[in-house]
Formats: sequence, structure tokens, C-alpha cells
Amino acid sequence: MKVSKNSDMLAATSHWYYMTLRRLEKNKDAERVLEPFNGDFEVIENADYLKLLRLYRGEVKADALMSEMGEKAETLRERFARIWSRKLVSLQRRP
Repeated sequence: MKVSKNSDMLAATSHWYYMTLRRLEKNKDAERVLEPFNGDFEVIENADYLKLLRLYRGEVKADALMSEMGEKAETLRERFARIWSRKLVSLQRRP
């Protein structure tokens, strides 16, 4: 993405872009957003966003990730990401 100047920015921007596309029911476009975030992708500061992207890729279980984030969510950014991610997980579980 042109707006992201480093891997941390790419992870954060991609998380919100993915959520927006899912909400708009543009699921194929949303899946394409996840392509760069394989096991080799690294961040310095935005580890929570990267964990969420890996959740969306199916590499991490939702319950385990939510428990982990709930125990250590100390910053507003982490809490905000956790709240929105729970909403997205609930949307994904709809029939």
C-alpha cells in the first residue's frame, strides 16, 4: 500500500483495510489484503495488528488470540484493536 512507509504501518493499515472490506462484503478483496502477511513478515511495534492479520489468514485460533490480547492489553491502541477485532470475529461467525 502506498500509504504505508514501513512494515508496522503496512500491518496497521492492512488490518483496518481488511476490516472495512469485510464489512462491505468484499471478501475476495479482503483476502488479497492478507497475502503479504505470511510467517516471514516482521514488525517492530505493531505486533498485535500482525497477530490479527494472521488470525484472519487462519494461522491463529480466535479464542487463543483473544485470551492472550485480553491479558496484556495495556495501551489504548491494543484495547481498541481488541474490541474491533472481537466485532469482526463475531461477524465472521455469522451463517
